[in-house]
Amino acid sequence: GLSNHGMSGRAIELFRLMQSEGVNPNGVTFICVLTACSRMGLVEEGLQIFESMRDRYGIEPGVEHYGCMVDLLARAGMLQEAEQLVRKMSMVPDSFVLGSLLNACRVHGNIELGEEMVKRLMERGLDYSGVHTLLSNIYASANKWDGVVKVRGQMEEKEVRKVPGCSLIEVDGIVSEFGAGQRSHVLMEEIISSLLQIDKHLRSFGLDHGVRLTPEIAYF
Repeated sequence: GLSNHGMSGRAIELFRLMQSEGVNPNGVTFICVLTACSRMGLVEEGLQIFESMRDRYGIEPGVEHYGCMVDLLARAGMLQEAEQLVRKMSMVPDSFVLGSLLNACRVHGNIELGEEMVKRLMERGLDYSGVHTLLSNIYASANKWDGVVKVRGQMEEKEVRKVPGCSLIEVDGIVSEFGAGQRSHVLMEEIISSLLQIDKHLRSFGLDHGVRLTPEIAYF
């Protein structure tokens, strides 16, 4: 519960207290503490805790535990290590495991591994819009616009429909709705200009917020 409410550090402290008091953790406990490690970026501690499951407590890691570890490694940019862990799994990786690795490929611009993850997801019948969208974003992050066009063509061919996301923003008591790809707002030119200025300002400080704004396409 602590790790799900922004108190990952406290969750790890409580886990260490359990160990010092001789209270044996169970599989659910490890899911919670590994999730906390992932959210705090504690790679070494997460690896030690994961290895202790089998070595110290005789608990065989399940797909949920592997999912936490793949997410931890992927968030840290350790894609090769995350992929190796997936290959070592004694069970079939689920959509969360493969999806975590696929999303990390988008963040870190790994096209080759991203394509492989999409292939494996589709082999499991997970041919849904989110998979195609992530691959499209991977291509876009690398300025591979031909890849973006190819993926969108495949979505149309397979009749895969992406439900557009939307945001509601209130300013001075007036609520405006913005749909993904929508450019019909009366102040759209001013909005885009402001976004580009904010984008430029953030990048001047070396901050990458995960959003690309280009004349051809805007994506998240």
